[in-house]
Amino acid sequence: MSLKKLPSFLLCLFLANAVLAQDALFFKAVSTEKISLAEGVPQVALPNKFDAYQLDEAGIRAVLESAPWEFTPEAAQRKCVISVPMGNGKMEQFSVWQIAMLDPELAAACPYIRTYAGISLSDSRRTVRFSTTLRGFRALILHPDFASAMVKPVSPGQASSLYIAYNRADASDNDSQKGFRTGVAPNGTVWFGEGQERFVPPPRTVDKNLILCDLKYIAFVWEPLVSSRKITEAPNPWRFQQ
Repeated sequence: MSLKKLPSFLLCLFLANAVLAQDALFFKAVSTEKISLAEGVPQVALPNKFDAYQLDEAGIRAVLESAPWEFTPEAAQRKCVISVPMGNGKMEQFSVWQIAMLDPELAAACPYIRTYAGISLSDSRRTVRFSTTLRGFRALILHPDFASAMVKPVSPGQASSLYIAYNRADASDNDSQKGFRTGVAPNGTVWFGEGQERFVPPPRTVDKNLILCDLKYIAFVWEPLVSSRKITEAPNPWRFQQ
């Protein structure tokens, strides 16, 4: 290597080491038997196939403190990188940033609720959405082919730090959301359901009496709030301003 190229090489090496140092492996693979034998874990809740991990929750929370906010220049500069289990025995690096899901007042009152989004460093079509709360770390990975993977705690809110990662198609038969599948057929059409049938919305009839009952209920629930506050954003009735 020529001396002229040495400074550039050292700079690239430094930046690579900086990313690797930041992206510590907080998820440590453990035997699935450790999950199956964990106290208080209902076996019916476990997926048919999954990977097991021990998560350094304190470590990953500390790193996520440095995650930039969405829609900022820093969010596009890969300032915060973490590795997330993919549910297939592999880990993948994601550049992540914080997203605002709560109003500022509620976020200040609940600092333990944090929400994030991210994009894969190996395939920009793969994204992740995750949160950290008092009940642990939960993640949803969305693949380019519309498949998805999940990461969630075995015992939410407990100190075990045991987690499972699995492909959504491997969910337990008792999982009420297992049937919500979608994908793209070879001809480019989008399919929904277990049998890959095309989605056709069923015909619906409107019952005016039901609509009237719903409006009365909404008025009953929201009238005290509306009388003392004003809605700041029409599309989202959950956002209020004093």
